[in-house]
Amino acid sequence: MADGNPIVRTTLPTVFKIGGQKGSGVTVKESDLEGDDLQRYKKGYEVYLYNSYVSDLIPLRRSFPPDLLEKECYDIEYDPDLPEVSVIIPFRNEAFSTLLRTVHSVLDKSNPNILKEIILVDDGSNIDDLKTKLKLYLSHLPKVNLIRLPVSKGLMTSRQTGINNAKSDVIVVMDSHLELAPGWLEPLVQRIKDDPKVMVFPKMGGINRDTFEITSSKLQDPVFLVTFDFYMAENHVPTKSEYLNSRPHKLSPIKSPGIQGMAFGINKTFFQSLGGFDLGMKVWGAEQFELSIKVWQCGGSIEMLPCSSAAHLYRNVAWVKDLDKERPNNNDRVIAVWMDDYAKIFQEMGGNKTSLNSGDISERQMIRKRNNCKSFQYFLDTIQQYVHYYVPVNLKAKGMIQHRETNLCVDGRTNSFFPKDILVAYPCHLGGGPQLKLSRHGVNQAKG
Repeated sequence: MADGNPIVRTTLPTVFKIGGQKGSGVTVKESDLEGDDLQRYKKGYEVYLYNSYVSDLIPLRRSFPPDLLEKECYDIEYDPDLPEVSVIIPFRNEAFSTLLRTVHSVLDKSNPNILKEIILVDDGSNIDDLKTKLKLYLSHLPKVNLIRLPVSKGLMTSRQTGINNAKSDVIVVMDSHLELAPGWLEPLVQRIKDDPKVMVFPKMGGINRDTFEITSSKLQDPVFLVTFDFYMAENHVPTKSEYLNSRPHKLSPIKSPGIQGMAFGINKTFFQSLGGFDLGMKVWGAEQFELSIKVWQCGGSIEMLPCSSAAHLYRNVAWVKDLDKERPNNNDRVIAVWMDDYAKIFQEMGGNKTSLNSGDISERQMIRKRNNCKSFQYFLDTIQQYVHYYVPVNLKAKGMIQHRETNLCVDGRTNSFFPKDILVAYPCHLGGGPQLKLSRHGVNQAKG
């Protein structure tokens, strides 16, 4: 049985039926495969850390689950003269079908009157499918331009390369493993037109790494928004009910302390005036923290737009091998430039570091000075109007709770699909991980 994806042309055992439309998933059991199919199935997980075998089976162009969309959004009217948009998609060694599904999703789900171009930036991929085969395929698509970096420069440089080449003054930057809902683009562009200093991002659902089912993109109660904690780890915090209820409508923009790095929109002139991405950061990691802080501190704001919906493919482990080496340096650059006196707390939480390995940050400091950016205290005061955000000050004690016989410690774990801290027993280590903090109010806080 030939599958519905003419580019991949996989042949399946007769026990399978092709699915994937309307965001549905396809379940393939390893035990049902043999020969070349089994090898492709295993290799997909090894190379991409998700089921590229299933990605190859489902259509490159598919619809978004209708039950995950907010129906009232389609009654909203947008300005007829919205500005044009450049969509920037960096990629490195993405599965061929997954990358193309992202491109088709942008082309199919975007208003053609405002979609100016799609800029793909190849960050030094070394997979054969992404060479001549990709170039040939893209040559038949409208509005798609391909830029290739000869060697991998990392996420920040590849994104910035695309932005520098963008022809529109409204840009949307996204990952290469996303799918979009109809009408995703207009809400973002309208807000940027209304306020050129607002950075916006869509309501984000997930794509299952095993089945490619699209899940959970509707508004939840309470609304959890992305930020970072004092360990410089991504965290999700609940919005304050009094703020949510003060908005004109349940679908009105929601102020957010930070962005989800997988997709955001912003005015290009404003973005470039803030120095763009910090090219002193390596590989990826912490770039969304830096961008979030400086937008708030330098006269802008950040909003999640409930009427813009997308879904992101989440891997279950970090994809980049050198991330553990590079990310602490990236974190240190953010701390040194933007966090003022709070830098000491971040250093404490990060394993009692005595110094920051931030490299040359003089250019970033000049950007902050040139834009008359406000203090990190301003950032904290502002976001705490909208979300519950814990700041570890006035601590009576801090340390580990250890069971002497088992050498287990109280540790915090966060479930990304239901973002709340849960306490577990975990082997003790000295990496700044399992921590107990006792505030002056007697509040215990644990974080892994």
